[in-house]
This record gives sequence, C-alpha cells and structure tokens, in this order.
Amino acid sequence: MPPQAQANGLYLEPIPPALEKLNDLERQLVALRIPFMKILCLPKGGQCGVKGPCINVPCDVNSVTATLPRPTNDAQLIKVKLKRKVEYKGYHKFGWINPANVQEAVQFFLKNNKWYKDVQLRNLWYTEDDSDLIVCDNSLKMDIPNGESSKDIKEESKNNDSGIISENEGENEQSKDIEGNDIAAYPVDTCLQSIDLGQKILDTDGKVFCLAPGENQIPKSIFKEKGIDAMAFPHVHPGGEFGYSMERQVRLTHSKYFNARLLSADTRFATDNQYIFFAQYVTEIMNVTSNISIALRKGKQKSEDGQKVNASMLTKPDSLKNILKSDVGFRFLQPVRGTPSYWERTMKDLYAMIRQIGIPTFFLTFSAGETRWDDVLNTLLQVSHDRRNICDLQWTDKCKLIKDNPVICARLFDHRVKALFTDILMSPAQSIGKIVDFFFRTEFQQRGSPHIHCLVWIDGAPQLNQDSDKDICRFVDQHITCQLPDKDKNPKLYEIVTSVQMHSKSHTKSCKIQQHAGLTFLDLQYVIHLLQELKQMNLKRKTAQH
Repeated sequence: MPPQAQANGLYLEPIPPALEKLNDLERQLVALRIPFMKILCLPKGGQCGVKGPCINVPCDVNSVTATLPRPTNDAQLIKVKLKRKVEYKGYHKFGWINPANVQEAVQFFLKNNKWYKDVQLRNLWYTEDDSDLIVCDNSLKMDIPNGESSKDIKEESKNNDSGIISENEGENEQSKDIEGNDIAAYPVDTCLQSIDLGQKILDTDGKVFCLAPGENQIPKSIFKEKGIDAMAFPHVHPGGEFGYSMERQVRLTHSKYFNARLLSADTRFATDNQYIFFAQYVTEIMNVTSNISIALRKGKQKSEDGQKVNASMLTKPDSLKNILKSDVGFRFLQPVRGTPSYWERTMKDLYAMIRQIGIPTFFLTFSAGETRWDDVLNTLLQVSHDRRNICDLQWTDKCKLIKDNPVICARLFDHRVKALFTDILMSPAQSIGKIVDFFFRTEFQQRGSPHIHCLVWIDGAPQLNQDSDKDICRFVDQHITCQLPDKDKNPKLYEIVTSVQMHSKSHTKSCKIQQHAGLTFLDLQYVIHLLQELKQMNLKRKTAQH
C-alpha cells in the first residue's frame, strides 16, 4: 500500500454545516489549541507571510462559552478581540463573531470529536444588558472606548493587581512565562499584533469583548503532544481523527503527510493560511531534528585541525566555538532546503557546471503575474465556487482570490514554468537555440509570489574573448529584441511589453537607481563599448603573464 493512500489513515471527514459557517475568529475560539504565529500582511496584493516560530498554547473553551453574552437571536453579532492576556493592548485577531455559531460548533465537537470528551461546559451566560460587567472569570474584559469614568478605572485597577500594563511590559512578562517552562519551542514573538492597524477604527462605539482563552496556560511541545493538528484545527478534522500523529499501517513522514493534505482535491487545507504555516514549521523542525541524529550516527565530521568531533569536544566552550566558527557544526543542515549550508552546496554545484560546460549564455528571470493570467483566475473562481466573470473582478477581488488560494497559485506557476521549458524553450523550434543545460532557483518575492532566476547554456553560442564582436552582436540580435510591438496591429502585446518589460519611471524605495543619482539606462552601444574594454584588459593580462 502506498504511504499516501487514503486507506493509510488519510481519509477526510465531511465538514458539517455547523462548522462551514464559522469565520477565522470563531474557529480560534472553539479550538483546544492555538498555534500562535506572527502572521504579516505582505505589500501590494496583501498575501500572508509568517515571522518567528509557532507556539502551541492550550485553550479553555469552557471559559469562552461561559463568558460570551447570550444571543437574542441567531443573527446577533458582537465585536471580539482575541488576546494572549486580557491586560495586553496588542491582540491576535479582532472582528465580529456570532455567539450562536460558536455555541453550536462546541456542542457538535462535544458529541463527535474525541478530543473534546473531557470538556465540560458551564451553563453560565451573561446577557447584553450586563453593562456593568468588566471582568468575568479572568477571561472577559469589556473595552469602553468613550465615556469611561474614573470610578470604573479605579474599580478595574483593584480587580487587576497591577492594572492594565503596557504592551512592552506584557511582552516581557510573556517571555518570562515561556522561559520558565521546559518546552520544545523558541521563546520569541509569541504575542501576535494586529496585521492591519486600520481594524482599530472599528472599535468606535459599543462594547468590545476581549477574550484570552490561553491565559495562564503553559505552552506545550508541538512534537510531543498527540493530535495537535486535530485540536488546533478542529474545523478540518471534525471527528478529531486522521492527524499526522496517528498510528498507520505504513510509515508516513511529516513532509509526505502535509504534502498529501495540501495537494488534496479537497481544498480545506490549502485555503487555510494558518494551517500552511503550521505545516511548514512542523516539517522544517522535524527535518532539522532528523538530520541532527543522522549526523551524530555518521560521526565523520572533523574540526579545522583534523580531529574527529566527539562528545568531549562539544562540552568544551573553546572547542565548540571553533566548530561553529568553521561551519562544521552546521553541515548537517545541507539537506534542509533554504539553510545557508543548503545554498552553499548548491553554489558549489553551479560552479562545477560552469567549469564543465562554460559560461552561461542567457540569464533569465520569470515572475508570477497571476492578476494577468485569465486561466489562473478562472481556476481560482471555479475552486471558490464563484460564478462571477473575470471582467467583473476588481483589483482587490483578484488579490483576495490569490491570497485565499496560495497553494493553487504556486502549483499553477510551477506547471507554467515546466510547460515553458518543455513546450517552448526545449522544443524542436529552438526559440533561443539548442539548450545544453540549465539551472534555476525558485524564490518568493516580497509580495509573496514565486520568482525564478535561471541560467541557460546554448550549444554553439559565441564566447566572449574568443569570437568577434560582430558574431556576438549577430547572435544577440537573432534571439533578443528591444523593439516595441506595433500598437495598432497587436495592442495586447504592446500593453504587456510596456507595462511588464519596461522599467517603471516611478521608482520605489527598493529600486537601485535611486542610490545612484546620475545613473541612466545602458543602451546597446555602451554595453558593446564595455565589452571591448574588458576584452582589451584580458589581452593585456595574458600578454603580461607570458
């Protein structure tokens, strides 16, 4: 049986209607674990990024259901701030929730989810008329932005020993709490701030409920606790079954498990940004841990002076410092993608290709243009069950589709790049010549979309300092053009070239041209002039050597 077969514990339970209507904030409130991560809003399209580690914090669902106000009807909405501690000014999420949806989801988990069998709800409800309520069970606090009297502030300071502490003090207290516990996580950046400061404008009138279901809870290890993914994301595991810690007939690694979940035809996992970052964190840490054990079993590492690295050397500060200084202590990270050791090995492979094949002929860059690709937008609309036409989509609508479907966008970009090489560049037409070999690296831009840097070797291409300048110019003119398409005959191609292939005159802060005030664009004649000077310098150097 294949490890990623559905019969090997990868069955997907159907999501009931009670969980389908939950929003992101309501899902956090009904979860038994909150994977705290600092999620950032990237520029331009608003795609999500992550910074720092993931901290597994237990939550008290009982306090959430007990302190929410009793809904007068099923459509009632209230404003809620989800915090690590009630006293902190920063918050994890801020938005509207429906208490009836939360109560219905919790009741469903009590009956059907195995991880909720020990949860006992208290039938303690507060009505909307309880305007004098400030703190309930150390989990609920009412923010009254306007008209707060000094008497209320004094009473609040009496209830709280130190009153409302500042954000910096809260972060210091938070780091002390984490450092005092023996957990397998990095004690940094655990209290999330709002990724959108404009959300604070929503807090203008009325009351805001500040919930801290993880307050005074000790963080637990993500790798030692069973069923962590089912408890942190119960909306995708309604019954709490078939998580990555489940015992299976055929061994399934963490990377293959999350790969099967994210690439599944069911998009419940691929459309959840928090689940994607959680899967990335767990996979990377598990890869690092496994490579550490493999490196220790091999035992072939040697220090700069040729001595074999052993346990006694690691206990001495001077020996350990020399090992880390010479990068011997980081060589086990070579199989882990994205680490400095990994890219060092990749750079050496590229140097070996240059020594064997020669200098690359072309340097190509490919960027994702999802907002311009109609086939990608059509696919995203179909996946989202959206019946709108592409012509009816605004810029914000396109960005939201891309933000909500990051896995599908990355897969379509990868498929497009492979089709470019297979069907165009390496086809019998040989649009840029016969390709001998190529090398490319995929990275993600600041806006979150994939980007590729590629080196291509062409068979029979003229070599610098070996062929004449006319042969080089003839080869360049044969495959590269700087001429704009005819605006009247091909207006679509003209619009693409002028908007994508031309450098913008409205330079941003990251544009290198602002760092050189007198720098202008280099034309072809100036490039040829530089090549001639370089050729003369090489000839003089060779003459001096002989």
